[in-house]
Amino acid sequence: MNKSIKLTIISNWYPPDRRVPARRWGNLVSSLCTMGVDCTVISAGDGNYDEYIGDYGERVIRLPISNRATQNSPGKNKKLFPFKRSLRAMIYFIIPPLLLDFSVKRWILQPSLRAMLTKIAHGSDCIVSSYGPLGPFLLGWWLARKTRKPWVADIRDSFESRDGKTSKSAKSLSRGIEAKLLRKATLRITIGKTLANHLMTTYGINFAAIYNGWTDADIISRRNKNKFVEPYLYYAGSIYGHRISALAIVLEAIRENKKIKLKIRLLNDHTDGALTKLINYELNHEIIELLPPVDPKMVNEELANSIGALVLETIDDNDILRKGTVTGKLIGLLASRMPGIAVSSKTGEIRELVNKVPGWYGVDDVEGCREALDKLLNHCSMDSNIQALMEFNMSKQAELFLQLVRKAIQ
Repeated sequence: MNKSIKLTIISNWYPPDRRVPARRWGNLVSSLCTMGVDCTVISAGDGNYDEYIGDYGERVIRLPISNRATQNSPGKNKKLFPFKRSLRAMIYFIIPPLLLDFSVKRWILQPSLRAMLTKIAHGSDCIVSSYGPLGPFLLGWWLARKTRKPWVADIRDSFESRDGKTSKSAKSLSRGIEAKLLRKATLRITIGKTLANHLMTTYGINFAAIYNGWTDADIISRRNKNKFVEPYLYYAGSIYGHRISALAIVLEAIRENKKIKLKIRLLNDHTDGALTKLINYELNHEIIELLPPVDPKMVNEELANSIGALVLETIDDNDILRKGTVTGKLIGLLASRMPGIAVSSKTGEIRELVNKVPGWYGVDDVEGCREALDKLLNHCSMDSNIQALMEFNMSKQAELFLQLVRKAIQ
């Protein structure tokens, strides 16, 4: 019989938080605990310390650290005088982006927590930490180094995606520092095979893919099986700047269709005003409804009453990093029994996954989106999609992860 493994997992977000990284580790921990793995999860407590037993039997420790945005940006402090803004922008331009993540101070430089965290690490077989931000990621490295335990580095959000406006030399230096750090990991994982290949090319070291897969909770029953009274396409989640072009394609196709609206449950807006500008224009056409976050039960209810789900990612075939990103909710939506549209690069991994599932359409232009909308509107019945996605079930991904961990710690 295999010896039970004790894992310490460090992630900035963890359920009941609704963000994708929280879903990633919540689902993995659920499956790992079912498989007999002893899990301790260390996460941010939004400023408050707490300790309890989680829903899956895992030990959860919430540190008195904020889990809100932690990276500073020269453009976010509008109160600085013009000279100081320019000076700060110049400093940020020449410093390696990795060194501008100030979450490290909150996560590592807390003497009152070191003894407790070190004791937990000593009792573990392996330390896992997830990037980003950098703070929890480096805490995992530090604890593994101090206790001489194997370290697993989870790159769910690539370092490059947070570069911002910085010089070529600063980026190059940052990549060098990152490579040196990543080589210290016994095992490196990321969210998909395309991104794993990109990271291998960037850093010259191996990465394995552990997907944000689906669970039984993702499967829902579609409400409208015959006719839609007020048809709408449904999006729930955050929107980032590189997804604005994809959203613009959807809205133009909807304007041409004239029968459908877009309903957005917006979790976070990371577009620096681009979303607001687009929404203000589209409000005049009465084709979009922007709503605040709600609980997952309401999201599933609204999705079940829609003509289909919407997924957005970069449509730029030259954006190697982001076209390798598998949006965190994608596989859950593909398995949900709901149809949908994924607006993304035609050469990205999202398109490859979408093509596996009947009732889902991958598009990257207005004409393709318009045709997909017509199909969603006129074909209301939907069969289960999970047969084509069995390898992406979270229990399968957890099994693969555990196999990799066992091999790494031998």
